[in-house]
Amino acid sequence: MLNKVKGGLLASFLLYISFTSHASIQNQASVETLALEKQLYLHNTWSALLHAVDGASPIKDPGFILSSDDFSLKNELVATIQALEENKEISCRFPARRLFIISALNIHPERLPKANCIEYLTFQAKAPANKISIIYASENLSQPSSMMGHVMLKMSGQNATGINVEHGISYFTELNSFNVPKIIWDSLVTGKEGYFQISPFQEKLDYYLNKEQRNVWEYQVNFTPKQSELFHAHLWELKGTEFKYFFNSYNCATFTKMLLRVGNADRINMDDSWLSPIDVVKSAKSSGIIQSTKISPSNKWKIRMLSSAL
Repeated sequence: MLNKVKGGLLASFLLYISFTSHASIQNQASVETLALEKQLYLHNTWSALLHAVDGASPIKDPGFILSSDDFSLKNELVATIQALEENKEISCRFPARRLFIISALNIHPERLPKANCIEYLTFQAKAPANKISIIYASENLSQPSSMMGHVMLKMSGQNATGINVEHGISYFTELNSFNVPKIIWDSLVTGKEGYFQISPFQEKLDYYLNKEQRNVWEYQVNFTPKQSELFHAHLWELKGTEFKYFFNSYNCATFTKMLLRVGNADRINMDDSWLSPIDVVKSAKSSGIIQSTKISPSNKWKIRMLSSAL
């Protein structure tokens, strides 16, 4: 009987040693090794963080795409991990990528050192993203360039001083030329300079409602705090990045939908051959991420409705 007990204890001890040895090996494995073993580069969220579709990214800025000389989802993942490990200041440049890698691999945050990012902390304090909404401004019939409307995002919350603030998140280009063939060529082939902007939302709302007399719809999305954190961190990563605006493949609708995909990559896909602003709203509705809806009508629309009623 005693021998059986000893044998059982020995077996349990050996089993324990086996498990702890395996765990030790896992802990000793490099972050890069773990990421490649798990094929993290195939994760939808990783593609979204790079704004990539079918393995290609429309962003070519080497300050954003570290593997720009030989880009692939895999090469960019390896380059990002190596950069984060070699210099903790890189965590201030790519906070969303760091968050994603740590969460997806379930590793201790210290495996990818974090710097004290004063500017990023200031951004978080001044422009919170506790709530995120899709903003759709209807068409302006007096301006052909706005016939399909415009779509952007809004983030809101209490800033560091306890004041409720709202910021608009938009992507656009400037059509400041009368040379129509050149505009078409640049918009479809070479790409026009794209502008990513975060600004007080009230300014945007006043512009659409009062100056352009457009109706504005707001669709609040139901992101979790973790999804909102990743989304917010990604906005910081886009700061200072050079973009090319393509009317058919990387416009305000494409950009907005990609930002939504960062927060919820499993429910929002990018399989559209071409996107219009209203398509973003339709996609969000079909994916079930819209929590509530409200409309801000323009004065011209109110008067038209009142005249019809009278």
